Amino acid sequence: MSQPVWFITGVSNGFGLLLTLRALKAGHRVVGTLRNKAKHTNAVQQIEAAGAEVIEMDMTESQESIRSKVKAVGRIDYLINNAGYAIFGCLEQITYVWPRTPGHGFRRLKLTFVVSQRE
Repeated sequence: MSQPVWFITGVSNGFGLLLTLRALKAGHRVVGTLRNKAKHTNAVQQIEAAGAEVIEMDMTESQESIRSKVKAVGRIDYLINNAGYAIFGCLEQITYVWPRTPGHGFRRLKLTFVVSQRE
């Protein structure tokens, strides 16, 4: 059987980075995403040195852009949508940004993934 393929968003730190390294240690193939490779060079170097591919992908990109990146991976056995962000400040000073958040991106990536698996 071929090695399982993981597609993990938000691999620049925290859970995404840890899960990427664990899956690689188990001998699995991992494609990890983050918004800006230049901003997270240490994480990118660590992940690539362990054997994974890292691509830039922002969850607010166009549906077609996300779709082309998912399709380029080929078979995906595990989709881990871990991308996130933080807003800092007093609650009453934070403006409404939901359409540009990972919640919106999550639905778009999930839809893209499901459609790509049917093709």
